[in-house]
Amino acid sequence: MKKVYLAAIAVAMIIGTSCKKSYTSPGSNSGTDSVTNIVTNGTWIISSYTQKVEDKTNTFAGITFVFSSDGKLTADDKGNKTTGSWSTTPYTPGYYGGPAALATLTISMGTASPFNKIDKSWNVGEKSNSSFKLDNKEPLEDEHLVFSKQ
Repeated sequence: MKKVYLAAIAVAMIIGTSCKKSYTSPGSNSGTDSVTNIVTNGTWIISSYTQKVEDKTNTFAGITFVFSSDGKLTADDKGNKTTGSWSTTPYTPGYYGGPAALATLTISMGTASPFNKIDKSWNVGEKSNSSFKLDNKEPLEDEHLVFSKQ
């Protein structure tokens, strides 16, 4: 009788613990509030833009970016202004074995060069009040963008 009782407890414990939800810590990728608060605070430059092994940072030399809280993005290239938009989607943890969804920042600047190179949705990586890193959502592109506060 004692063995049946212990076996029943063991089975109940296994079932009880196997149904808990999975949580992946967001680390530096949590929430859109912090992303929004960072990008809308100041004027930004692209301090690094790489694709695979190519450094393409000079493509954006001298261009400043302002992210407005209303979703407007303005790029100023020595007095020539280009406007577009930006938006974010939040990090969501993975539940019940599903994958987590990273926070994203979508930049829409149109087809004019060089802005067409950054016109896409990016995964938000490391971020601070003075810089934030974006990674192309398509891993095969191996494309990375770093904005630094001017």
